[in-house]
Amino acid sequence: ETAVRFSDTGTFEASSLAINEAGIISNRGHTPGGPRPPDTSTAPRKRQVSDFILLNELGRGAGGTVYMAVHAPTLRVVAIKKVKVVKDEKKRQIYREVQALYSNLVPLEKAHMMQAPCPYLLTFHGAFTHAESTSISIVLEYMDGGELQSIVNRNERCSEPLLAQISFRILSGLKFLHNRRQIHRDVKPHNVLMKKDGEIKVSDLGILKELDKKFVVC
Repeated sequence: ETAVRFSDTGTFEASSLAINEAGIISNRGHTPGGPRPPDTSTAPRKRQVSDFILLNELGRGAGGTVYMAVHAPTLRVVAIKKVKVVKDEKKRQIYREVQALYSNLVPLEKAHMMQAPCPYLLTFHGAFTHAESTSISIVLEYMDGGELQSIVNRNERCSEPLLAQISFRILSGLKFLHNRRQIHRDVKPHNVLMKKDGEIKVSDLGILKELDKKFVVC
């Protein structure tokens, strides 16, 4: 099992991942052919938290607290998931989530000209730590339509073409993960997010499972 630790200097470290207050500084487990983050371990550290303006809380649960925020340098609205990482199991969960999200990385500075590898998974914009609060902030695409569960809660009737589109987008996102030998393990309306323009994306990869080569993914 992967050993994960949060150092006194505010660096979140695992065998193939390192994140500090400046962002992701190493990811040796990056997707083959995908973008590799710059190694800034010897560069002057800039705390990324100063680049974000928190607007309001969107929700909270066992996985952490999610805020709506603005990235000041680009004026892009994002969602920030802030998670305390004191317990070992929470550290391992964050490690799995960031590693899974990394396959759909679009740096905020390039978001205006670069598309995510999978348009059916929530776009990942990066992550950084807070040494004083022993926490990690995961920067994600902001979905202004909320959860698919909200439609269920309102007992709204959906047309068959709309249900077909929702199903297609969810299955396409899962196929992207399966092609990387990853299983979501918690697909439900709470973990499917919407935009007001009709986009549907799978989210919450915190309990994603990496499969061994002996398993066949259909």
